[in-house]
Amino acid sequence: MLHKNQIEQATITAMSSDGNGIAKIDGMVVFVPYTAVGDQLQVRIVKVQKNFAFGIIDKLLQPSPDRLEDRCPVYKKCGGCAFRHITYAEELEAKRIKVSDALRRLGGAEIDLPPVLGAARPERYRNKAQFPVAKGAIGFYRARSHEVIDVPDCLLQSEAAAPPRG
Repeated sequence: MLHKNQIEQATITAMSSDGNGIAKIDGMVVFVPYTAVGDQLQVRIVKVQKNFAFGIIDKLLQPSPDRLEDRCPVYKKCGGCAFRHITYAEELEAKRIKVSDALRRLGGAEIDLPPVLGAARPERYRNKAQFPVAKGAIGFYRARSHEVIDVPDCLLQSEAAAPPRG
């Protein structure tokens, strides 16, 4: 049985639909943010539920070949992106699997989906933006919250769609 603050060695074997890596530790599914399939790491357990747990990276032992260091300065604060820590090809594959899983679980359909067609440029391709404003911050909501993170520039938005300043 896992418990809070326990540290265990694990390998990320899959991705959840929201971009968290999935590992199995002592037979329990553990969701670990900012990980890539193939990462070998030490995981610190931060929350334990009845059938699953949440962990954080305590130490990255062997990075996945699909892991990236993202250059967005607010990526881990902002809730706008879920996959900037993995290669674009791996992101597209994670999205293909997400749709395939939904069709199978919710629709009962077994469909072999083709690869997802990606954007010609994986940055600066979004053409719509909504920027919440609160307490002097203009940007996006922190993941799973209503706290506005100040984002002077979003690498997914076109330069013309950057949050307005001054």
